[in-house]
Amino acid sequence: MPTTALLIDFGSTYTKLRAIDLERRRILGSGQGPSTVTSDIMVGMRAALADLEKRLGKLPRFKYRLASSSAAGGLRMVTVGLVRELTAEAARRAALGAGARLVGTFANRLTRTDVEQIVALAPDILLLAGGTDGGNSEVILYNAAALGSKLFAATTSCPNSTCSTSNLHARRYVACSSSASCTPKASIVRRRSSIRC
Repeated sequence: MPTTALLIDFGSTYTKLRAIDLERRRILGSGQGPSTVTSDIMVGMRAALADLEKRLGKLPRFKYRLASSSAAGGLRMVTVGLVRELTAEAARRAALGAGARLVGTFANRLTRTDVEQIVALAPDILLLAGGTDGGNSEVILYNAAALGSKLFAATTSCPNSTCSTSNLHARRYVACSSSASCTPKASIVRRRSSIRC
């Protein structure tokens, strides 16, 4: 069974790779190639893999392939919480800790002006945060309905298990734990993981 991970960063200029031996906890090698994030991202990926293979002699079988993007400063993210001082702040910390580029933070029921601002910000990821499992799902669902299909291209996260995905017109929907089932610190860590995946 392979015990090697491939770490990938799609940057604005270079696509950078690291091969990691998970058992020995060491870097096996690095490779890079010119990024092609504005056309076909896989062209730069293949060039970076060829460079890594040249340095290693042979590419190992990878158990994991984990990718991130630092191009243009990372993925653009907007967070929407219930209370600015609590869930919106926790969502903000999760976003920044995951390497996302936070372009807007909103709280409570979104107004028409809020929705217009969010659409104008054109986020890659929308994090709807707040509410406990079995608790207040009304505001999250209201906000999801208010945004409707206007953010079709955005990845959407919702931490409240009582929320229905039927109102979330997202390319990709990720559910992560609510703050009710864990401490605030653990909640931020779990949200950060869902942002990265």
